Amino acid sequence: SQQQRPGGGGGGSSKSKARQGKMVRLNINARERRRMHDLNDALDELRSVIPYAHSPSVRKLSKIATLLLAKNYIMMQTERLEGASPPRLSESFATL
Repeated sequence: SQQQRPGGGGGGSSKSKARQGKMVRLNINARERRRMHDLNDALDELRSVIPYAHSPSVRKLSKIATLLLAKNYIMMQTERLEGASPPRLSESFATL
C-alpha cells in the first residue's frame, strides 16, 4: 500500500508532477505580469493628470517620483482649499 505525503496528491508520476508544478509557476508568472502591467497603467494615468509631469522638458518620471509629486500636489491643493497660503512651486518638487 502507498502512503500519501502531507500536501501531496497521492500517486502520479514525477513527470506529471513536474509538469503540474511548471503550469502552476506559469500561472503565477502570468498573474504577476498582469499585476505589474495594471500598476504601470495606473501610474501612467496618474502621470497624465499631474501638472508638470508630462511637459516636453520632463522625461518620464519614475514610480517613486510620480507618487511623491502626486502627494505634494494633493497637499498643495488641500492647503489652497483650506485657505492657507499655498506653498511655492519649488517646495512641491523639493522631495523629488
